[in-house]
Amino acid sequence: MIFHSLKITEGMFERVIDLTEKSNLIYSKKNSTGKTTLIRFFLYSLAYPVPSTKNIRFEKCITEVNLTCSMGKITVLRNDEYLEVSLENGCKENFVLPTDQNLFHAKIYGTQNNDLLNNILGVFYVDQEKGWTLLNRGIIIGKIRFNIEQLVRGLSDRSCDDLTKDLRSVKQQLNKYKQMFNISQYQQELNEAENNIVFDTKDEEEQKLLEILNSEITSLEAELKRVNTVIAENNSFKNFIERMKIAVKGSNGESIPVNRDTIIGFDFSVEFLLAKRKMISSKISSLKSKAEKYERSLEGQLQLFKTETLIESFDRNISKIEVDQLSVSNMISSLEKEKNRLNKQITFLTKYNNDVVTSIHKTVMKYAKELDFEQFITPSSDYIFTDDLKSLSGTILHKIVFAFKLAYIIEVQKKINMTLPIILDSPSGREITKENVKAMIDILNRDFSDNQIIIASIFQYDIDEVNVIEIKDRLINELRQQ
Repeated sequence: MIFHSLKITEGMFERVIDLTEKSNLIYSKKNSTGKTTLIRFFLYSLAYPVPSTKNIRFEKCITEVNLTCSMGKITVLRNDEYLEVSLENGCKENFVLPTDQNLFHAKIYGTQNNDLLNNILGVFYVDQEKGWTLLNRGIIIGKIRFNIEQLVRGLSDRSCDDLTKDLRSVKQQLNKYKQMFNISQYQQELNEAENNIVFDTKDEEEQKLLEILNSEITSLEAELKRVNTVIAENNSFKNFIERMKIAVKGSNGESIPVNRDTIIGFDFSVEFLLAKRKMISSKISSLKSKAEKYERSLEGQLQLFKTETLIESFDRNISKIEVDQLSVSNMISSLEKEKNRLNKQITFLTKYNNDVVTSIHKTVMKYAKELDFEQFITPSSDYIFTDDLKSLSGTILHKIVFAFKLAYIIEVQKKINMTLPIILDSPSGREITKENVKAMIDILNRDFSDNQIIIASIFQYDIDEVNVIEIKDRLINELRQQ
């Protein structure tokens, strides 16, 4: 892949950067002039979600990059999430980011291998902030990550997609169970605290009892209303009969007036209804007394909740969660075993009898001898997967990272049958000497003369056929022609 030019447009201003197929040095006499921004614009123009730099928001700019890749010579115009690719034959292809990012990268790099595509940026680009400490796994830039195991699987066509999917699922479950276990431990601490949290749900129980009481009161009040209605109707009936002055004939022919005294059982019926009304009223009174007691209690708890702190509220809510600590602990143990089993299987499939691993290690050893850090590299090819970076000084780590990158580039180029650019942001680290930088540049001149080199720095280097792109004040400084 070769970048030919990059046009950046920001509002009324623009700048066109022309590059050669060989070496290009983005140079300024002082820092903070836009060298890193320009480097990131190259990546941004290739659809990578790189973070903006100070004072320039990439999504507000339009980039137009001309490059040669596996699609041939193309022009890629990026306007925020929209990507338009113009081919040499005049055809155009459109992509929408981030959905089509992998599809676009598959076309320009000429491979459908996602393990390769996901890691290829970390192969040829070294960021000034994190790149010179990124050896074999970690963040390249923004949220874009690099993982050597995945890269090696991609280079050797050893897919572990199903296993990695299972591993991801197990890790997610494990994380959830660990959170549950932490909650159970916190509950235990609350239980053991001197001022123990009340774990019952008194307020809820009282609320339920209050609802039951109110329901009974409502039912009894309806019954009382019915009894009162019957009593009232009885009195009305009695008055009606007396007003009618009705009389009946007795057995001896005498006249007997019909009233409450002569109707058999009338007084008994009335007395029964009065007694029932008294009983219902008494029961309603008793229930209301109990209900008021619960209402006062609930009101008191409500006031308490209003004055409690967030921590007290959190503790009270946590205390209500039912967690079986033993079951959770057993589940964590089981998932840990499954995670280890999957990791071992993935590791075995990645490393065992893999020529790619051997080849990367051999290249690293070659440059280790030339850059004089051979003693820090173990003879075993497994070293390329090392996670022991703490024992390495700044200068040694800087040179090892450089050697690893070159080894990655060689292997990826063999796989995709295309040269990659080598983009280095600030190769002269704080502790790296001029002699070491010169040795690194000599390697690039000698072994990577077919690769396009793009370096950003405040230093000049002895690079073959170098094209110097100087940034004097501001990166985007030309008024756009209408």
